[in-house]
Amino acid sequence: MSQHDPYVIELGARLRAARRHHSLSLHGVEVKSGGRFKAVVVGSYERGDRAVTVQRLAELADFYGCPIAALLPDLGAADGDTEAAAYAALTAATRALQAVRPDLATVLGRILDRLAPRRPTPAVTS
Repeated sequence: MSQHDPYVIELGARLRAARRHHSLSLHGVEVKSGGRFKAVVVGSYERGDRAVTVQRLAELADFYGCPIAALLPDLGAADGDTEAAAYAALTAATRALQAVRPDLATVLGRILDRLAPRRPTPAVTS
């Protein structure tokens, strides 16, 4: 798994956006989940340092109250979709900026969360 893979970067960004939508820190996720989701592990998923299983992704989607499809990037993003690639690059730049200017990285992160590509919720069939 490559940290520079646009799909992995986008998946992490969507996980981060879902967490921030609920105004939760990584530690807040661990506390609110009763330890079910460890802060260090969720952070690893968001950074793309650790692969997330489908089962775990479904559990996180349930925890965040969203359909799992909302967390999954479009397959086109992995093929070089311009908008997704630009978003992934900005997300990576925000991560790099965190080490130098955390205050600016936080502001840029909030802007990116608002600009995150939105996907329609798929129809649920029984």
